[in-house]
Amino acid sequence: MLIAHYKEKLINAEFAQKQKKYTCPICHELVILKKGHKMVSHFAHYVSSDCVGNEGETQLHLKGKQHLLKDLIKEYPKIKLEIYLNDLKQRPDLLTGNLSFEYQCSPISNQRLKERVIGYQSRQINSIWILGMDYFKKNLHAYSVLRFIRYQKCVGFYLLFLDASQHQYCLKYQIYQIGNQIQCKLKIFDNYQMLIKFMKTPQQNTYLQPNLIKLTQSIETKVRWHDTAMIKLQKRCYENGHLLTGCPLIVYYPIQNSPILNRNWLEWKIEIILYLENKQECKLSDLYQLVNHEKFLFIKIKNPTLSFLKLLAKQQYVKFEGENIKLSQNFIWYRDTYDKIGAIKKLEKRHYYDS
Repeated sequence: MLIAHYKEKLINAEFAQKQKKYTCPICHELVILKKGHKMVSHFAHYVSSDCVGNEGETQLHLKGKQHLLKDLIKEYPKIKLEIYLNDLKQRPDLLTGNLSFEYQCSPISNQRLKERVIGYQSRQINSIWILGMDYFKKNLHAYSVLRFIRYQKCVGFYLLFLDASQHQYCLKYQIYQIGNQIQCKLKIFDNYQMLIKFMKTPQQNTYLQPNLIKLTQSIETKVRWHDTAMIKLQKRCYENGHLLTGCPLIVYYPIQNSPILNRNWLEWKIEIILYLENKQECKLSDLYQLVNHEKFLFIKIKNPTLSFLKLLAKQQYVKFEGENIKLSQNFIWYRDTYDKIGAIKKLEKRHYYDS
């Protein structure tokens, strides 16, 4: 805890002096001022305290909050540390108007994260979650990391980190998925102002083209090894007169798409294609609902769904008609893996001679 009461005024532990009495702004109990050459100055409750603010914080977390305050105050002069919102029983790390900043270093359960975000939303507060470097080091496939993913027009899907020890912001942006691989770009910033300026500047999309043959062989391998998700999807395709290994090539392509929908990377696109084949025409809202996902708090699922539908429209498979979408031509399914690979080789050969 970085803030305490002294003579009815809030004081930052960095400027507090020992031998004086300080109280917690939440429970009004006496707290201890801790200072030292190797630690971030902070206040701590006595062991017996059951105050909601008596949460164990690492030195790195405390250091990160102090850095954020010094950096963000240049952009938001009225920003405050650890303002307790009594009606929500929540204490954001930093708060200014309807904007809160949370520096998340330690693990947090899905339920607790949801409670905090929804609590802020009930007060029309937009919560910005900046992750610690333990999250940065994790594999991008990990849901514990990707659940914090956000979307911004200029940089696409992104995650924001703070290296408190180096006083640097790390931005992973243009995050997308090809098959089972997640790709992203990384940029480092020395201050928040540079970060915001970058995020407000449109960045060029440079998505890698997928290796269609490798992706096709990967699906074949997983079906042969009875991968649970692939076998389930194989059954869905078979019920509609298709083989999964012969799925349309368009499902492989990288689009500006959230890398995880808590579904197999192939499943949600094939579900959309099967739905369109069966219905021929439907409401856009039906397709958004088809790929509905409730675990992501910071993005709306219709963004990736709409991106995929626009790709289908560009390839003249579908047409948008107001709030409806209509199938224009049949999707190309293949007999099996070998038939599909043959088609891919012909396609690549044609592109070679056209270039």
